[in-house]
Amino acid sequence: MYLFCLSYAGGSANIYNKWKKKSEFIDVIPIELAGHGSRMREQLSSDFDVIVDDVYARIRAEIKKNNIEKYAVYGHSMGCWITFEVARKLFSDKDMPNPLRLFFSGNCTPECRDYDVCVDSMSDSSFREMIINYGGVPDTVIEHPEILDFFMPIIKSDYCALASYNHKYEPFRFNCDISVMNGINDEFDEKKVNEWKKYAGRKFRIRNFNDGHFFINSLNDEVFDSVCRDLKESISEEINYA
Repeated sequence: MYLFCLSYAGGSANIYNKWKKKSEFIDVIPIELAGHGSRMREQLSSDFDVIVDDVYARIRAEIKKNNIEKYAVYGHSMGCWITFEVARKLFSDKDMPNPLRLFFSGNCTPECRDYDVCVDSMSDSSFREMIINYGGVPDTVIEHPEILDFFMPIIKSDYCALASYNHKYEPFRFNCDISVMNGINDEFDEKKVNEWKKYAGRKFRIRNFNDGHFFINSLNDEVFDSVCRDLKESISEEINYA
Protein backbone atom coordinates (compact mmCIF):
# COMPACT_ATOMS: atom_id res chain seq x y z
CA MET A 1 0.00 0.00 0.00
CA TYR A 2 1.39 3.38 -1.03
CA LEU A 3 0.48 6.80 0.37
CA PHE A 4 1.28 9.96 -1.58
CA CYS A 5 1.38 13.06 0.65
CA LEU A 6 1.13 16.78 -0.09
CA SER A 7 1.96 19.62 2.25
CA TYR A 8 0.43 23.02 3.04
CA ALA A 9 1.27 26.38 1.43
CA GLY A 10 4.90 27.28 2.03
CA GLY A 11 5.62 23.85 3.47
CA SER A 12 7.83 21.02 2.37
CA ALA A 13 7.11 17.34 1.83
CA ASN A 14 9.59 16.58 4.61
CA ILE A 15 6.80 17.03 7.19
CA TYR A 16 5.82 13.48 6.21
CA ASN A 17 9.30 11.97 6.53
CA LYS A 18 8.53 10.67 10.02
CA TRP A 19 5.67 8.62 8.60
CA LYS A 20 8.07 6.79 6.27
CA LYS A 21 9.57 4.93 9.25
CA LYS A 22 6.39 4.21 11.18
CA SER A 23 4.40 1.64 9.25
CA GLU A 24 5.22 -1.82 7.99
CA PHE A 25 2.38 -1.95 5.47
CA ILE A 26 2.43 1.61 4.06
CA ASP A 27 5.11 3.02 1.77
CA VAL A 28 4.87 6.78 2.27
CA ILE A 29 5.88 8.90 -0.73
CA PRO A 30 5.97 12.64 0.05
CA ILE A 31 5.44 14.70 -3.11
CA GLU A 32 7.51 17.87 -3.22
CA LEU A 33 6.32 20.90 -5.17
CA ALA A 34 8.71 22.64 -7.54
CA GLY A 35 10.71 25.32 -5.72
CA HIS A 36 10.17 23.68 -2.32
CA GLY A 37 12.42 21.55 -0.12
CA SER A 38 14.36 18.99 -2.15
CA ARG A 39 13.24 20.77 -5.36
CA MET A 40 14.38 24.18 -4.15
CA ARG A 41 16.50 24.80 -7.25
CA GLU A 42 13.50 24.46 -9.56
CA GLN A 43 11.25 27.31 -10.62
CA LEU A 44 8.36 28.18 -8.30
CA SER A 45 4.89 28.33 -9.83
CA SER A 46 2.07 30.62 -8.76
CA ASP A 47 -0.35 28.93 -11.16
CA PHE A 48 -2.53 26.34 -9.42
CA ASP A 49 -3.22 24.38 -12.61
CA VAL A 50 0.50 24.09 -13.36
CA ILE A 51 1.11 22.77 -9.84
CA VAL A 52 -1.68 20.21 -10.20
CA ASP A 53 -0.33 19.00 -13.56
CA ASP A 54 3.16 18.63 -12.08
CA VAL A 55 1.95 16.68 -9.04
CA TYR A 56 -0.24 14.45 -11.20
CA ALA A 57 2.68 13.68 -13.51
CA ARG A 58 4.94 12.78 -10.56
CA ILE A 59 2.36 10.51 -8.94
CA ARG A 60 1.58 8.87 -12.28
CA ALA A 61 5.29 8.25 -12.90
CA GLU A 62 5.71 6.66 -9.46
CA ILE A 63 2.71 4.39 -10.00
CA LYS A 64 4.03 3.26 -13.39
CA LYS A 65 7.63 2.82 -12.22
CA ASN A 66 6.69 0.70 -9.19
CA ASN A 67 3.67 -1.08 -10.72
CA ILE A 68 1.53 0.27 -7.89
CA GLU A 69 -2.00 -1.08 -7.66
CA LYS A 70 -3.10 0.00 -4.16
CA TYR A 71 -2.53 3.57 -3.09
CA ALA A 72 -4.08 6.60 -1.40
CA VAL A 73 -3.45 10.35 -1.48
CA TYR A 74 -3.22 12.68 1.53
CA GLY A 75 -3.19 16.48 1.25
CA HIS A 76 -3.22 19.12 3.98
CA SER A 77 -4.54 22.70 3.54
CA MET A 78 -3.36 23.83 0.07
CA GLY A 79 -2.32 20.21 -0.48
CA CYS A 80 -5.92 19.22 0.16
CA TRP A 81 -7.18 21.08 -2.91
CA ILE A 82 -4.23 19.81 -4.97
CA THR A 83 -5.23 16.29 -3.90
CA PHE A 84 -8.80 16.97 -4.98
CA GLU A 85 -7.82 18.07 -8.49
CA VAL A 86 -5.12 15.41 -8.92
CA ALA A 87 -7.65 12.75 -7.88
CA ARG A 88 -10.03 13.94 -10.58
CA LYS A 89 -7.27 13.41 -13.13
CA LEU A 90 -6.41 9.99 -11.72
CA PHE A 91 -10.02 8.80 -11.92
CA SER A 92 -10.30 10.12 -15.47
CA ASP A 93 -7.15 8.30 -16.59
CA LYS A 94 -8.28 4.88 -17.81
CA ASP A 95 -4.67 3.71 -17.83
CA MET A 96 -4.32 4.21 -14.06
CA PRO A 97 -5.60 2.30 -11.02
CA ASN A 98 -7.95 4.34 -8.85
CA PRO A 99 -6.89 5.39 -5.35
CA LEU A 100 -8.50 3.37 -2.56
CA ARG A 101 -8.89 6.39 -0.29
CA LEU A 102 -8.49 10.17 -0.37
CA PHE A 103 -7.53 12.14 2.74
CA PHE A 104 -8.74 15.75 2.70
CA SER A 105 -6.99 17.42 5.62
CA GLY A 106 -7.25 20.91 7.10
CA ASN A 107 -9.51 22.48 4.50
CA CYS A 108 -13.09 22.87 3.32
CA THR A 109 -14.28 21.80 -0.12
CA PRO A 110 -13.10 24.09 -2.94
CA GLU A 111 -16.59 25.56 -3.45
CA CYS A 112 -16.78 26.50 0.23
CA ARG A 113 -13.72 28.66 -0.13
CA ASP A 114 -13.77 32.24 1.03
CA TYR A 115 -10.18 32.90 0.07
CA ASP A 116 -9.92 36.46 -1.20
CA VAL A 117 -6.44 37.49 -0.08
CA CYS A 118 -4.64 39.38 -2.82
CA VAL A 119 -1.05 38.93 -1.71
CA ASP A 120 0.33 40.78 -4.74
CA SER A 121 -1.00 44.02 -3.30
CA MET A 122 0.26 43.37 0.24
CA SER A 123 3.48 44.80 1.60
CA ASP A 124 6.09 42.32 2.83
CA SER A 125 5.49 43.40 6.42
CA SER A 126 1.70 42.92 6.14
CA PHE A 127 2.13 39.52 4.52
CA ARG A 128 4.65 38.49 7.16
CA GLU A 129 2.22 39.50 9.92
CA MET A 130 -0.62 37.58 8.26
CA ILE A 131 1.22 34.27 7.99
CA ILE A 132 2.62 34.55 11.53
CA ASN A 133 -0.88 35.20 12.91
CA TYR A 134 -2.14 32.20 10.95
CA GLY A 135 0.02 30.01 13.17
CA GLY A 136 2.04 28.02 10.67
CA VAL A 137 5.42 29.60 11.33
CA PRO A 138 7.50 27.86 14.03
CA ASP A 139 8.79 30.02 16.88
CA THR A 140 12.36 29.19 15.90
CA VAL A 141 11.75 30.80 12.50
CA ILE A 142 9.99 33.85 13.97
CA GLU A 143 12.99 34.39 16.25
CA HIS A 144 15.31 34.41 13.23
CA PRO A 145 13.87 36.87 10.68
CA GLU A 146 16.53 35.98 8.10
CA ILE A 147 15.11 32.44 7.91
CA LEU A 148 11.59 33.74 7.40
CA ASP A 149 12.89 36.15 4.73
CA PHE A 150 14.34 33.17 2.88
CA PHE A 151 10.99 31.34 2.83
CA MET A 152 8.79 34.38 2.14
CA PRO A 153 8.95 34.10 -1.70
CA ILE A 154 7.91 30.42 -1.47
CA ILE A 155 4.98 31.14 0.82
CA LYS A 156 3.89 34.12 -1.22
CA SER A 157 4.03 32.12 -4.46
CA ASP A 158 1.81 29.44 -2.93
CA TYR A 159 -0.73 32.00 -1.78
CA CYS A 160 -0.80 33.46 -5.30
CA ALA A 161 -1.40 29.93 -6.62
CA LEU A 162 -4.35 29.53 -4.27
CA ALA A 163 -5.76 32.82 -5.54
CA SER A 164 -5.46 31.53 -9.12
CA TYR A 165 -7.47 28.36 -8.39
CA ASN A 166 -10.61 28.70 -10.50
CA HIS A 167 -12.78 25.86 -9.19
CA LYS A 168 -16.21 25.29 -10.72
CA TYR A 169 -18.50 22.89 -8.90
CA GLU A 170 -19.70 19.83 -10.76
CA PRO A 171 -21.73 17.12 -9.00
CA PHE A 172 -19.83 13.82 -8.97
CA ARG A 173 -18.49 11.23 -6.53
CA PHE A 174 -15.06 9.67 -6.25
CA ASN A 175 -15.39 5.89 -6.43
CA CYS A 176 -13.32 5.41 -3.28
CA ASP A 177 -13.40 6.01 0.47
CA ILE A 178 -12.86 9.52 1.83
CA SER A 179 -11.45 10.62 5.17
CA VAL A 180 -11.63 14.24 6.28
CA MET A 181 -9.05 15.25 8.87
CA ASN A 182 -10.10 18.33 10.81
CA GLY A 183 -8.64 20.46 13.59
CA ILE A 184 -11.47 21.28 15.99
CA ASN A 185 -10.00 24.74 16.59
CA ASP A 186 -9.61 25.46 12.88
CA GLU A 187 -11.77 28.05 11.12
CA PHE A 188 -14.12 25.56 9.40
CA ASP A 189 -17.45 24.87 11.05
CA GLU A 190 -19.14 21.46 11.12
CA LYS A 191 -21.31 22.24 8.11
CA LYS A 192 -18.31 23.04 5.91
CA VAL A 193 -16.43 19.95 7.03
CA ASN A 194 -19.46 17.77 6.25
CA GLU A 195 -19.62 19.18 2.71
CA TRP A 196 -16.91 16.68 1.73
CA LYS A 197 -19.44 13.88 2.07
CA LYS A 198 -21.05 14.68 -1.26
CA TYR A 199 -17.86 13.53 -3.01
CA ALA A 200 -17.67 10.13 -1.32
CA GLY A 201 -18.71 7.23 -3.55
CA ARG A 202 -17.96 4.70 -0.82
CA LYS A 203 -17.25 5.13 2.90
CA PHE A 204 -16.92 8.56 4.47
CA ARG A 205 -15.36 9.46 7.80
CA ILE A 206 -14.50 12.66 9.64
CA ARG A 207 -11.65 12.52 12.13
CA ASN A 208 -11.32 15.47 14.49
CA PHE A 209 -8.05 16.44 16.17
CA ASN A 210 -7.66 18.58 19.26
CA ASP A 211 -5.78 21.51 17.76
CA GLY A 212 -6.00 24.22 15.12
CA HIS A 213 -5.11 24.35 11.45
CA PHE A 214 -1.62 22.90 11.80
CA PHE A 215 -2.56 19.76 13.72
CA ILE A 216 -0.59 17.90 11.04
CA ASN A 217 2.54 19.19 12.80
CA SER A 218 1.54 19.16 16.45
CA LEU A 219 -0.29 15.81 16.35
CA ASN A 220 1.74 14.14 13.62
CA ASP A 221 1.81 10.68 15.23
CA GLU A 222 -1.89 10.74 16.09
CA VAL A 223 -2.81 11.73 12.54
CA PHE A 224 -0.74 8.91 11.06
CA ASP A 225 -2.27 6.35 13.40
CA SER A 226 -5.69 7.43 12.11
CA VAL A 227 -4.47 7.21 8.52
CA CYS A 228 -3.28 3.65 9.12
CA ARG A 229 -6.62 2.59 10.60
CA ASP A 230 -8.52 4.05 7.67
CA LEU A 231 -6.24 2.47 5.09
CA LYS A 232 -6.60 -0.95 6.71
CA GLU A 233 -10.36 -0.49 6.40
CA SER A 234 -10.07 0.46 2.72
CA ILE A 235 -7.86 -2.53 1.96
CA SER A 236 -10.34 -4.83 3.68
CA GLU A 237 -13.28 -3.27 1.84
CA GLU A 238 -11.48 -3.54 -1.50
CA ILE A 239 -11.38 -7.30 -1.08
CA ASN A 240 -15.16 -7.27 -0.65
CA TYR A 241 -15.67 -5.05 -3.71
CA ALA A 242 -13.39 -7.20 -5.88
